[in-house]
Amino acid sequence: MKYVLHVLSGIVFAVLCSMPAWACSITYDFENIPTGYYTEDQFNSFFEGIRFDNVNVMGGTDDGFFVTTVDYRGPSLGPDFSGHVVMNDPYNVSANSTMVYLDTPTDYVSIIMGDFGNDEDTLFLCAFDSTGRQVGYTTTINPSTSFAGVTLSVQTVLPTISSIKFYGPSEISNNSILWDNLTIGGGQGSPVPEPATFLLLGAGLLGLAGVRRKVR
Repeated sequence: MKYVLHVLSGIVFAVLCSMPAWACSITYDFENIPTGYYTEDQFNSFFEGIRFDNVNVMGGTDDGFFVTTVDYRGPSLGPDFSGHVVMNDPYNVSANSTMVYLDTPTDYVSIIMGDFGNDEDTLFLCAFDSTGRQVGYTTTINPSTSFAGVTLSVQTVLPTISSIKFYGPSEISNNSILWDNLTIGGGQGSPVPEPATFLLLGAGLLGLAGVRRKVR
């Protein structure tokens, strides 16, 4: 009986340890990054499990990211934006976009995008699997009168999202956006063990423990 209890305890432990890193959501709000310009390597040194890539098709070797604040220009960004926000550097270049690569696939991603309301922006968020195949996307129009920011999200049935791309070309330039609050994981497809499973295992362990005491 003692052996059976050890086996069941091991099963519970294994279930807990096998939960993926993105079963619970993680939000990157960039508050811990001081304002200023960063190369891609410098910017990525602040994170684990993800990697940002400023995709500048103009081929510049100085691609990077600029971390600033919501009141960098007037009027201030908000209310969805908060604290520090990020923009690609160079800014407003042709067909510029941001890629984010995930070490562990997930089933949900979201990010806030917007600008200072100077023009209308069509915002895009695309998700890809490990082979580069697109598994989801969403798009919306951020009007020229908006300073609040727009949250775009993509969710898949299974945790197949290995990378995302987001950008916001406007009427006068490309990727004229700022972004904040990247959230990864926690979607309905995350294989989180159900409470009923834990209750059943717990009841089984208690039952076996009771039988053991009765036999004694």
